[in-house]
Amino acid sequence: DIIDTAAMLQVRDAFDVIRGDLLAAGAACAELCERHRRTPIAGRTLLQQAVPTTFGTKAAQWLAGITRQLDRLRQLRDSAIVLQFGGASGTLASLGPHGLAVSEHLADGLGLGLPDLPWHTERSRVAEIAAAAGITGGVAAKIATDVVLLAQSEVGEVHEAGGADKGRSSTMPHK
Repeated sequence: DIIDTAAMLQVRDAFDVIRGDLLAAGAACAELCERHRRTPIAGRTLLQQAVPTTFGTKAAQWLAGITRQLDRLRQLRDSAIVLQFGGASGTLASLGPHGLAVSEHLADGLGLGLPDLPWHTERSRVAEIAAAAGITGGVAAKIATDVVLLAQSEVGEVHEAGGADKGRSSTMPHK
């Protein structure tokens, strides 16, 4: 019970950080959508040029992925990131008639949801959390891959803004 509950506390805190990062990325994508709603770029399928699109549309696709993931994380906050407290066999028998009250107080004190039943032997919540982490990584990887491909010298449709805090190459002045 202690290890599972501690893991849920860590997941909750990690998801809070991830949520903040997704919100910031979503705000940046929303700004790009608006600023580039009419900026034409080549559409691509399988890395080959296709019919034209706009950079705003591409940023809107990124934003849609981020928004869906924020919704998923919000749902998991209530359904999967919950207290595990069941005692040796999941009945709280050692606490007598106070078992449920102790569970409620513990969940409230830790800021975790209270599940219908102890879940120590039923790990679908853990699988849902792992899946959400994987999907979040996939959303970020999609955006990163698009940016890298669009920033290639041969494509040049996006670039990193210059500045003192940006990296430079000492051996390749064009980078």
